[in-house]
Amino acid sequence: MARNPISRALVTALTLGSLHLLVNHIGYFHRSHPAAFVDPEIGWPRKPAALTGEKATKPVESSVQIEWETARDGSGYKLFGISGFQSTVDVASINIKANPSSKESRPVLENLSIEFPTFSKLQLGSKAHDPVRRIEVPETSVTVEVAQTLATPNAAEIIFSGATTLRRLTESLDAFKHWAAGTGARFVIVVEPYGANGEDPGEPSGDEIIRAYAKEGIELDIVEAGGDWTGRYVSLLDILPSYIRPDTQWIGFIDDDTFFFSMHSVLHMLHKYDASEAQWVGTHSEYTPWLWGGGINCVGGAGFFLSTPLLKQIGGKSKDCLALANTHGDKALSLCIYKYTTTKLSVEHGLYQLEMFGDPSGFYEAVRPQPISTHHWKSWHQKDMAKISAVSRVCGDACILQSYRFADGWLMTNGYSIVKYSYSDKELASQNDFDMEHSWDNPGEEDGEESWSAVDCDTLDLEVPSKLGPFVDCTSNQAIAYHELIRVDGEGKQVHAQLIQDAIAFAAAKKQVYPELDAAELAVEVMMVKLALRIVPHLTGYSHIQTNPKYSYSKQKTIENAQRIVAVFKELDPTYDTNRVCIKIPATWEGMQACRELERQGIATLATTMFCMEQAALASHVGCTYIAPYINELRVHFDSGYVDKNKAFDFCGSAQRYYEKVGSGTRVLPASLTSVQEVMRLAGAHHITVAPPLLTKLAETPANPWEGDTGSVFSRDHGADEEVFGDYYSRIVEDEGAWQLAFTRSLGGRAEGKIVQAINIFCEKQEGLEGLARR
Repeated sequence: MARNPISRALVTALTLGSLHLLVNHIGYFHRSHPAAFVDPEIGWPRKPAALTGEKATKPVESSVQIEWETARDGSGYKLFGISGFQSTVDVASINIKANPSSKESRPVLENLSIEFPTFSKLQLGSKAHDPVRRIEVPETSVTVEVAQTLATPNAAEIIFSGATTLRRLTESLDAFKHWAAGTGARFVIVVEPYGANGEDPGEPSGDEIIRAYAKEGIELDIVEAGGDWTGRYVSLLDILPSYIRPDTQWIGFIDDDTFFFSMHSVLHMLHKYDASEAQWVGTHSEYTPWLWGGGINCVGGAGFFLSTPLLKQIGGKSKDCLALANTHGDKALSLCIYKYTTTKLSVEHGLYQLEMFGDPSGFYEAVRPQPISTHHWKSWHQKDMAKISAVSRVCGDACILQSYRFADGWLMTNGYSIVKYSYSDKELASQNDFDMEHSWDNPGEEDGEESWSAVDCDTLDLEVPSKLGPFVDCTSNQAIAYHELIRVDGEGKQVHAQLIQDAIAFAAAKKQVYPELDAAELAVEVMMVKLALRIVPHLTGYSHIQTNPKYSYSKQKTIENAQRIVAVFKELDPTYDTNRVCIKIPATWEGMQACRELERQGIATLATTMFCMEQAALASHVGCTYIAPYINELRVHFDSGYVDKNKAFDFCGSAQRYYEKVGSGTRVLPASLTSVQEVMRLAGAHHITVAPPLLTKLAETPANPWEGDTGSVFSRDHGADEEVFGDYYSRIVEDEGAWQLAFTRSLGGRAEGKIVQAINIFCEKQEGLEGLARR
């Protein structure tokens, strides 16, 4: 989501504790003018006096001294060690005190009842003869609850490995010690020989680095090896087996700029897997074009982990693995695992490679659960993770990047920044907290790679993502669920007979919880969730479940249905992040009013069976995460020989351009496709969901050379869209009668006719599913 900050302040060392925000007199500063810094007494946080259990109910007013000086290099004035300020700045100060809670976690976003402090003018040039000056400014104090600080865990089961240089290994210590010091985790690092790059008087020796790490409570072994970086990295396959101890369960592969926010979160992630079996846990690049061009390969920058049984299967095969492809180290290891084992990658979504150039603030400021890892923080972008994480000394690891929203709209990302966006109060209230500001520069944008689309699978058949995945999202509906559940094997036995029986038993046990609900309806919801959960390990995004189509014209029943689906996900798999559940709802007026309420509750929604701009405008207005334009009416998939002569390509393109024009965060996800040609024509849509037969054909179709239509829906000059961007839609989206009439008349009545047809088909499939539950 592209948002417009009128003011951002980067907090590089401390947020919880004394925080001073300074803005140059030229007005609200922009991304290129960071200006929020910490108490002048510190380079690292000092503990606030309020860690005594007190809980302030009202802000306390006091004052604080700010020290400043004239920069010796002539670059203006210097505050908190930062040069470049002009003679007049605006200053605000707040002391946020941490009160430890009895809970191990806190909500992702905390709303504070106070407004951000008023800014005061500070004249830096009033006494030029005095090089160091102090001024008192008002300070507001307030206390917030933070998660309890956990004891340092025992991570002796993990060896972290990588390849780097002696100098870079020294530079990584401050960041590594945040998450590894005192945990018992060991490091085995391959480096080029000392002095390999000529005389470098600043290069430390291996013994010096080992002692420095030991001083911080980290056991480090350094192995010197010649050759290029890729060769040294892959040689770890030969080196690591000799370092395995009886208590070793996992081998982590990292870069020297891999940063884990907490060893607790790393262990929690790994303990979901049986380390006595071959396991491969990690993630891939987030940058879609690189996935398309290079396939699904694990990336070490985000951190990936091999169980010791898997390492033993490929140990000693470094030369064989290097010979598989002339490529980088991570891909060589991935190809090696694919060739010599049957183990598949288990994707963990909290690991981030962070393939972002420029300003990654949108990622770090996103109101989302704390990542497990981040990467490229001292190369592709510059964010000192050691300083950002220093706030944990005040409030624990769990509070790093914790979001706090002040009553007047200022948003504080703990340890990172304070930001104020240029929305009005009404616009701000309508925003989706989980949207991410697109602040970074995508690599390769200048080469036209904006025409890439995220590919989702439209199935509940586990075999499809297992063979062709991972995918971003996975979509489904009652028709997909019904045909999956009645599937039989080669002997004519129902493949999912046990799953159906388990769902029926689950529903029966919940009779007292949902006394008014038909047990068969609940059993259908459970069946669909169970099928979806099997596919989750092959996804990097949302799992989509469609509500009961019989509720298409009832706002309240749709809301209750969606909430129940999320609850079923949580009960069937307590470890699954239900923020990754997206609820599909037919795009009627009532359905989209339900979407509005669900999005306010933090439940992502997709407005489906969409055929016209009236629906698209309303979906954006209520804050849907996605819309699903049906390129072909649903009938084409069930009526042999029927062809939709009014395919919705033009509508799909108009909807995406409309969202870009109005700055909407809603994403376009075309569905109901019938050919590879249709898929390729839609290149450039935000997402495309593709059914198994077409996924197979796509996998068999060479992308280069592809001589057919590619991306024409979004690349053509659409002058006729001018009317789309007028104020017509803004006038009808809050008037039910006006919208219903406009929808009825849209496309000469075809849009309403197509959604009625789709709802009827889905109701038939819903009844079929309920029939399975009643047998």
